[in-house]
Amino acid sequence: MTRGSRLILSTFLLAGLVGCGQDAAAPARGNPGPPSPGSQPPPAMPPTTPTTTPPPGGEVPTTPPTTPPTGVTPPTTPTTPPAGGEPTTTPPRGPLGPPLGKGNPDSMGLDHHDALYCGEWQKTTKPGDTIYLIKGGKVVWSYSLNTSGGNEYGDCTLTSYGTVTFPLKNSGAFEIKVTEGGKGSAADIVWQYKEDGGTEVHSVQPIGQDQALVMQNGNPAKLMLIDKKAAKVCTSADMSCVKKLWHPDSGGAVHGMFRHVRMLGNGNLLVPYTGGGGVSSSHVIEYTQDWKVVWDYNVKDAEPSGSPWAAVRLPNGNTLISGNGGGWVLEVSPDKKVVWKVEAKDLPFPVQTIQGAMRLTSGNTLINNWCGPLPVGQWANAVQAFEITPDKKIVWKVNEWANPNLGPGSSTQLLDEPGTPEDPAQRLF
Repeated sequence: MTRGSRLILSTFLLAGLVGCGQDAAAPARGNPGPPSPGSQPPPAMPPTTPTTTPPPGGEVPTTPPTTPPTGVTPPTTPTTPPAGGEPTTTPPRGPLGPPLGKGNPDSMGLDHHDALYCGEWQKTTKPGDTIYLIKGGKVVWSYSLNTSGGNEYGDCTLTSYGTVTFPLKNSGAFEIKVTEGGKGSAADIVWQYKEDGGTEVHSVQPIGQDQALVMQNGNPAKLMLIDKKAAKVCTSADMSCVKKLWHPDSGGAVHGMFRHVRMLGNGNLLVPYTGGGGVSSSHVIEYTQDWKVVWDYNVKDAEPSGSPWAAVRLPNGNTLISGNGGGWVLEVSPDKKVVWKVEAKDLPFPVQTIQGAMRLTSGNTLINNWCGPLPVGQWANAVQAFEITPDKKIVWKVNEWANPNLGPGSSTQLLDEPGTPEDPAQRLF
């Protein structure tokens, strides 16, 4: 990718920012739960190639007349759209730029980077909320639900071995086989975590080829390291597939508790407390696997508004934190100094809720803007993602609301960045 291309992407991403810790010596918050076997952190994987709460409701995946693999239950939830209705036609393209086109320096689409894209509450996307795999500016694979805006994605990863892991708020966590040149169906689902009643899942991280880290919002909250080989459909009560179980602080509304929770290369767990009513709310805390606090940062020390939606440990040891409804991204050093920050006022376009963030090898940062707080009729004017330089220049931004309608931006994985996504030591989003 050319430097010019990277510059265009940064400009796009900045338009979408807006948004939901203890000292190292402090006792761990939350109950670590019963001890589980194999307490040693998993080894790092070797490199390989490769705040507005959405309305209740649900959706089911688009299911052609095919049969899912034995034992796998496709997500099923009510198909009634959320209250308030949705537009009967795709909103017109916003005024931010010409349509997606490879090599167009003014393009507002995903033609500057190959990427995997998904977002929460895609209520204008038809036939339903959709994960898009885009290469060379074209959609080469997608997976859609049957309805729009009830269930939701938000943490999608394309692995080096040809699958996508994703959460569904009302259903659990899934892994689906990708065949480029077509659309995914329930028959392609190869693994599922079935969530408990009264809970939500917004975060799943593949750990190597055989494990997954799943964060289940609930009272109590459950963070689980799951052995995918042990059961094709796993539940939290099945300790044959739940290798380790931790209980982060919980309390308050289930929906807002957690988004992107990550295992680090050293095996520790980085937990952004996005919402909920626990004592750790608004903190980003790094725990060992025996639930000792090794790093705790309260975002309120730097930003009075917002909360940590995602946290990414960078190769330099700093932590990149996105600010949810606060509309900011912070880079914080191990000694809790803010060494870089971008806020809504720094951007040449409005942002609503800053969600996923990714640090690129160029030093630029990719940022996702979730525009859910806007009236639906104004969504087509919103930037969904953008790339920004360290000196806060916009390189590239995405405004793609037709052909395809990407929907609000939550999670964008750029595929032209090095590293193996399922290796915690190499993951930068």
